[in-house]
Amino acid sequence: MPVPPAPDIAIQAGNVSPEDLEAMRQAAEITAAAVPMVVVPVICIVFVLMSWLILHYVTKWRQAKTLTSEDESLLDDLHDTARRLDERLNTIERIVAADRLTDQSQRTSKP
Repeated sequence: MPVPPAPDIAIQAGNVSPEDLEAMRQAAEITAAAVPMVVVPVICIVFVLMSWLILHYVTKWRQAKTLTSEDESLLDDLHDTARRLDERLNTIERIVAADRLTDQSQRTSKP
């Protein structure tokens, strides 16, 4: 898009009517007023929202590295269950071993 000539130069050259000049000035005022309406939200989005987003997820990552109290209680329950299962397995192994000894002793005593 070609750049229009500066208003003062265009008037001196006689290419622009006073009505066109007034329209150019109004357009420049509207453009000057619209710039802050665009720049402020862009600055807000870039600096404030992006900073908030980054800090939000950094905080979430730090929280995820540690165990919550719910996780700790779940681990304690799992540990207790594993210990009880180990005790049961040891009991079953002792019963089976004792049963085998009894069977072997009965076989050797019945000739």
